[in-house]
Amino acid sequence: MENALKSLENTRGVALAAFTDSFGSGLVSALSVLYFALLTNLPLAEIGLATATGALIALPLGVMGGWICDRFSSKFGMVMNNVLAAAGFCIYLIADNFALVLSAVLLVSIGDRIYWAAWTSYIHDLSAGRPYEKIFARLESIKMAAMGSGAGLAAIVLAISAATGARWLIIINVLLTVAAAVIYALAPSPVKELDLNKTADPQSAKPNVKALFTQPGFWGLMFGQFFLAPIMVLPTAVLSVHFVVTWDMNPAVAAVLFGINAGLVALAQPWLTHKIRYIRRAVLISWSSFLLAVMLILVAIMPPLSGIAAWLFVIYVGVILAVADMLYMPATNALMAEMPPRNIRGVSISIFQTSMAVGIALYPALLGLLETNALLLWAITCASILLGALAYWTATLKAPQHLRVSETRENIAL
Repeated sequence: MENALKSLENTRGVALAAFTDSFGSGLVSALSVLYFALLTNLPLAEIGLATATGALIALPLGVMGGWICDRFSSKFGMVMNNVLAAAGFCIYLIADNFALVLSAVLLVSIGDRIYWAAWTSYIHDLSAGRPYEKIFARLESIKMAAMGSGAGLAAIVLAISAATGARWLIIINVLLTVAAAVIYALAPSPVKELDLNKTADPQSAKPNVKALFTQPGFWGLMFGQFFLAPIMVLPTAVLSVHFVVTWDMNPAVAAVLFGINAGLVALAQPWLTHKIRYIRRAVLISWSSFLLAVMLILVAIMPPLSGIAAWLFVIYVGVILAVADMLYMPATNALMAEMPPRNIRGVSISIFQTSMAVGIALYPALLGLLETNALLLWAITCASILLGALAYWTATLKAPQHLRVSETRENIAL
């Protein structure tokens, strides 16, 4: 109980860091390529090549984030990802050639990869024996509220002055990212103070790379993350393009989808997570995949709509995407954090997250099917998402009860 109370205090402090970091991310969410197009004289081909190269190089380096968490602490990983991101965005301000653009994107991308390894592990450390999803839901709600607010402010700033506004957004984000790093650094370390799984044998606490690929459920979680990757990019990479190109809708549809997602998660994530806390995690992931598959089938067979009917359908799609996120995100993150042994948790999580990052990088390559064979695109997407759910289901079949479900009715919530 004492550990849980200390963890709750830490969570309140971390909420400020998460809000600060996410608000800054929202400010620059639309600027990864647009900034260089507005403020450099580089051709778009060079900008695209530098951006893609930086992101691809960063993919395997994401495992470094897991190693940092295992070797030092998840808190150190949270500090490092913000430091690297701040350094990368500083280079944005002086980038005027291919090498600097590549350097800026590479540092920001490495920071992002470390973030995804460290954040999942950090929440596990903060939970201190309480249900993982409870902490995840609280912080995810705060993060989405902050990110949505930042994106909304960025839209206003860019509408007033694109070039000057973009530069100021980058500067503000650098300051917020540094502030988040300082807040995380000053927060009490959940690993050192609240580790409930210390072992009496020092050797068993050392990372064991040989055990990495033989741990129960490892391959199921890795392939599950890869096949679920389309969920992360459906709103921005495919659905918004489909509505704009095929249905001739206003490009603002992308912002509407993001706004619905951010708003619903900010408002409903803790409530929904509490209501479904007794349901098996694999079942929640399956529900999410089924909802998305049905929605995509409707998108595939629906003739182009216009006017109010089109916007009502977009709202329906946005709501389904948000509900799916709220169902699968806490469950998948909990399984990635709790199934691996403590001594290789960070590296395991980084591999799982890198697997999804590879899927996210590859999925947009199918975008051309929208013009040539849209039905095939939707079929591949549905199959991928359902395969992801199946992989998670098989990974948890033989897992103990405390890993298969967030809470049991016999548990006393702390």
